[in-house]
Amino acid sequence: MLAAWLPVFHARLCGADRTGVFAAASAVILAVVHGLSGLLPGAPGPA
Repeated sequence: MLAAWLPVFHARLCGADRTGVFAAASAVILAVVHGLSGLLPGAPGPA
């Protein structure tokens, strides 16, 4: 899945490998988006 690599790519692009702050923020945002999409009827998301 491309979405799984977005936080990693974003972290490396921002040079956040040392702190992991951007990686954590991206992971949280991604989790929230997937959670909300799972609550919406007919929207693609976790079963």
